[in-house]
Amino acid sequence: MDEDLIAYASLISHLHVVSKYKCKKTLVNHDNLEDLWENMVMIDRNKQIVEKPTKEKYMELITPIFEKKVLEIIRTTRNELLTKSDWTQFVDVELDDKEEWKTYRQSLRDLPSNIEIDFVKKIDDYIPKSPDYVEPEVEPEPEVEPEPEVEPEVEEVVDDKPELIV
Repeated sequence: MDEDLIAYASLISHLHVVSKYKCKKTLVNHDNLEDLWENMVMIDRNKQIVEKPTKEKYMELITPIFEKKVLEIIRTTRNELLTKSDWTQFVDVELDDKEEWKTYRQSLRDLPSNIEIDFVKKIDDYIPKSPDYVEPEVEPEPEVEPEPEVEPEVEEVVDDKPELIV
């Protein structure tokens, strides 16, 4: 999900920038914003390739839009997590880690004022982990058995010449 949100933010940002160039279509293939620019082909209404903006201009235009989209996603995620954890602060709820929940909820409320957007980070990197968060177990990669070495076939050379006895 996390990668999808970043991809969504970068694509929305990209479309805003491209629209300024009166471009009908862009073909993109990307993993990050810089790749987006590298692999971008812009096509106008007449199906002609349009010169794309310089990388510096593109990054200058896309950065604030991308940051705005990422902040929107962080705020939405934060609000959902606050709503899901409201129950922890009810007076009739007894928890051993109530203070931890209180601290966690405060760190959520501090979002997004305390973060700096990075083009490489995932959304989950910005969101604090709840006190009941359990790190997923990483499944060890299966051991790959080495293929048995195949000895090259050696042709047996037979000497058909008769032996000379002296």
